[in-house]
Amino acid sequence: MANTVFRKAKAGDLEGIFGLAKSLKVDYDAPQKTGFLVYPLDRKGYGRRIDSSDFFYVADNGDGIVGFLMCYGGDTVKTLMESGDLNHEDSIINGISEGEYIFGDQVGVSSGDATKGIGTGMMERLFEDMRKKGVGVMRVGILHEPVENVASKTFCEKLGFVYQSEVTTRDGHVWGIYELRPFGDGREKN
Repeated sequence: MANTVFRKAKAGDLEGIFGLAKSLKVDYDAPQKTGFLVYPLDRKGYGRRIDSSDFFYVADNGDGIVGFLMCYGGDTVKTLMESGDLNHEDSIINGISEGEYIFGDQVGVSSGDATKGIGTGMMERLFEDMRKKGVGVMRVGILHEPVENVASKTFCEKLGFVYQSEVTTRDGHVWGIYELRPFGDGREKN
């Protein structure tokens, strides 16, 4: 991890992000212990999000992308919902859309790098940008059923996320909603 750089995603990162996301798609029969993605996007979906989000990051170890963190501010969430790009997550978004916040949509770390601090490094970069923009609340949805994403839940709880509620999406998946206020009261203090 010593040479890993945590930075904002750019168009040239698309293939690395897409390949990593495909490798992390959930196997419902044998869920990956290092975490998984339930709804990986196609190339265009990741490309649109790279272009539209101020909160999309990658971990680049010099040989390629070993992690990505895809988050959105409230305005981007609204735009993605209106365009139908977040339709599988309507129930999740509706359960967390009050006030100014960052929505954490996907975090993916290559299985070989899953315990090397990559996810934490990307989150720390996000927190820096949240502080600069005066956004003090982050919310995420973590799959609880039909299989629990234990790795994501453990990771978020380690960072201080607190369970808020559960929602069920149209496909019958049950998601836990978790919230973090990394600066205490939800606002940056100057």
